[in-house]
Amino acid sequence: MKHLVFDFDGTITTRDTTRLLIYELLRLRPLKSPLIAFILAKLLLNRSPESIQTSKNRCIGELIKGLPHEAVESSLMRFSNKVMLLFRPELVKIIEDNLSLGNEVILASASPAFALKYLFSGYDLTIIATEFSKCGVFFTGSTVNGSCFGKNKANAVREYLELNAGSGVIECAWSDSISDFPVMMMAETRIWYCSAVDESLIREADPEGCLVICS
Repeated sequence: MKHLVFDFDGTITTRDTTRLLIYELLRLRPLKSPLIAFILAKLLLNRSPESIQTSKNRCIGELIKGLPHEAVESSLMRFSNKVMLLFRPELVKIIEDNLSLGNEVILASASPAFALKYLFSGYDLTIIATEFSKCGVFFTGSTVNGSCFGKNKANAVREYLELNAGSGVIECAWSDSISDFPVMMMAETRIWYCSAVDESLIREADPEGCLVICS
């Protein structure tokens, strides 16, 4: 069995989908709009990848806090319908072909696990993503062990493989972001979906990686 790893936002999809999720959750809790606007406004002061991810998680956490999973399913359905239109067909085919061959496809993402599990409920994927904690059946709004991002993502994938596959070997991995460098370097073959702006940065960081330049 081969083990393949895919990032989600900007890799399987053509762009980041977090704003779509936040929008759909806001439709559920419109009174939280001022708080979400305040959290996002703080990004003007710090646009580092870590700060952006922290702000995304905080927005989502505030919007689901105190709700059971069933209460957000209507938002997840609308989110999924929009996101599926952003899938890269060639990557979906690779995923489907490898699943049919009995290979393991790991979706490793900083996105919320509850949203990805709903979106990919029709696929037999292993999902390693940002988990939001619950107290009983209700979301607390906090993440479990922080965000599945950067080194945290690599550590989570490595731990999963060592526990379930006996090794940390990944045959091939796909990503669009240099923040995934730690997990990408675990793979024998690395395929980067990147913009022309990021091409030189990724080529310098991973000269042996394969690049797909996206418009």
